[in-house]
Amino acid sequence: LAIAVLVALCFIACGILYRYVVTHASIPSAKQPAIATGQLGSRRPRDRVVVTPRRPPPVVLIGHGGSGRRTLLRLAFLKLAPFRATAAVAHAAAHDLPQDCIVRVDVESGFQFPVPVRWAVTEGSPPKSRDWHQSSATTSDDLAAALSTVAALAKRLRNGTTNQAAHFGVGDPARATVQVVLPPAYDVTMPSTFETIRAAVTTAAADPEACFLWAFPAICDPANSSVRTDIIAKCGIADRTTGVMTKCDLVKADQGTSPAMLIANKLHALRQTGPTLGGGWIAVANACSTTAAKAEWEAAGKPTRELACFLYRHTLTRESTTFEALLERAENTTRERIAPGRRFGHVALKDSLAARYWAPAAQAGAVKMIHKVVSEIAALGTPIARPNPCRDPNACAHLHTLVCWAKEHAPGVFNGPLFNSNVAKDVADDTRRLVDAMHDIVGCETAFEELRRRMAKLTEPVLFGSTGDLAAAKLGDERSNAALNACKELLDHVTKQLTLSTEDGTAPCARAAVERLQAATDRASFVDGFRRQVVTPWKGPLRLRRFKQLMDFLRDVLSRAASDALVEFRAAVDPDMAPSRLRVEIQRGGVGSLHWLACRSDLKRLPAGLYGKLRSAVAKHFATAMDTFEKRLTANPDMVSMSRDLQDPADSDSTHVRALLADAAALVEAHSEARALLRLPANTV
Repeated sequence: LAIAVLVALCFIACGILYRYVVTHASIPSAKQPAIATGQLGSRRPRDRVVVTPRRPPPVVLIGHGGSGRRTLLRLAFLKLAPFRATAAVAHAAAHDLPQDCIVRVDVESGFQFPVPVRWAVTEGSPPKSRDWHQSSATTSDDLAAALSTVAALAKRLRNGTTNQAAHFGVGDPARATVQVVLPPAYDVTMPSTFETIRAAVTTAAADPEACFLWAFPAICDPANSSVRTDIIAKCGIADRTTGVMTKCDLVKADQGTSPAMLIANKLHALRQTGPTLGGGWIAVANACSTTAAKAEWEAAGKPTRELACFLYRHTLTRESTTFEALLERAENTTRERIAPGRRFGHVALKDSLAARYWAPAAQAGAVKMIHKVVSEIAALGTPIARPNPCRDPNACAHLHTLVCWAKEHAPGVFNGPLFNSNVAKDVADDTRRLVDAMHDIVGCETAFEELRRRMAKLTEPVLFGSTGDLAAAKLGDERSNAALNACKELLDHVTKQLTLSTEDGTAPCARAAVERLQAATDRASFVDGFRRQVVTPWKGPLRLRRFKQLMDFLRDVLSRAASDALVEFRAAVDPDMAPSRLRVEIQRGGVGSLHWLACRSDLKRLPAGLYGKLRSAVAKHFATAMDTFEKRLTANPDMVSMSRDLQDPADSDSTHVRALLADAAALVEAHSEARALLRLPANTV
């Protein structure tokens, strides 16, 4: 009893420890979004694997006044792919936000309209329940209006201090969200701003997943980097900070030095000065010209709710034009300092942060999701039925993508029968093996067993009753006729099983054999094979029911083989079933006063002989039929391609496989993007 109690306590302790580790683990997890099968391709690669940290990762934007922090908020973080914040919030953020108070924006990842919206303006302390204003938004315009309300309220309540905080929340606060913190602009002449920023940074730094952005205008002198010394160094966040040189489009040539050289020299100086930033430095352009973007929007007829899109596109165009001009005539060293690996602007910023906070967990998560999708494909049948390149080019492309990925990243799967390129041979070999191993393929074993029982009864002696010569002759005639009738009934049954039906032209035995094959392969199971070292080949059910055309042809060749086997069988057994061979001879016997009638006949051995000849004929012609089946299948591999017949019951499986292949290809793309992000050059050149 003591040992049992001790063991129970150990199990309880292990359970508590496991729950604690899982609950407090700092490694993000990746999970598949709740989306219909086949729809992952409609999402961006970074939206296909949702990385869910244990807490909302705070993103803190620090810098001096006019450094371009609000531009980063609008362009980068509210459209940051790893956090999947909807673009609607990015459009809403186009409205001016107050610069002299802390701004906190909480966004539910992947929210959908209508969405609850809440806001509050507080003095120092976090908002209480009574401080929140609740509303809802059904469009991006509603979000923009709500954000404008917050900005106006914060400006109206402004009291000249930096303790004021404006809170704006989108979606369910109980779910994982993105938290963007915009402290007041740093002003060295106002010590209160330093205290407020340091408090916000210290609070955010307590979260190991928090990241920080330092916005530094390109038109400023790198020597004036009080943010680095007063905030980044003193708060110990250098390793989690990324420097962003903003307003590169506003740099002008100075005394013969080109704008590109000026920017490159400033970036080099910032990178060489300690403490070194863990995220390096990225150069971006300024926000767009609102006047020019609005003019384009008006020229397009003022489409409803499209102004924010024009602003965003104009920003991208301006940024691209700026850096193309900067890099066009610059030397290689200058180019690498401004745009390592030709990466610049808000895209490089998002990629850099995604590589740090999204890619590691997403890479592992994508692999797990791909394995799950492939398992679902295998459950529908292996090997994968090949799509027709002409009729099904998309499915072909998706399968090719998956096969290439599996070859490199999952050799245990690639080397298994799931991805067998010679589907026709694989199906033919498995079908032949199943046919050869099928017991009583003709369906006559029961009839032969009944014949054996009847023949045994017809050869039993008569111990009682009349035993005279007349009785003996009569008994011999009766039993001979009974044996003949029994053989005729057997022959009728065999003929019925092997003769083509007038309804569908198929022999019943062939029809039943194909049904048994399909049922047997439907019930097969598979084992996992996503390990690097695989002992058992990864295999799913053959699922012959997927191939309607193939099964129709198999039914046809087996029917013809059955007819040929019947002809051979009847010719072979005609001598055995002649009346003279089925004659039962009766002999009288007796000992003293005991008399009996004994039977002399070969009827007992007849069923086994007939059954052997039937099996021989069937095996011979069915083997020939399987040769024909394999040759036809090899010559026409399209017979094992995915079905396109809407009337085919197996088409639902083909449709499902197409959708799963599309998901797998989309996840492979996400996995490839995560790997590419992890191989990006450092921004510390």
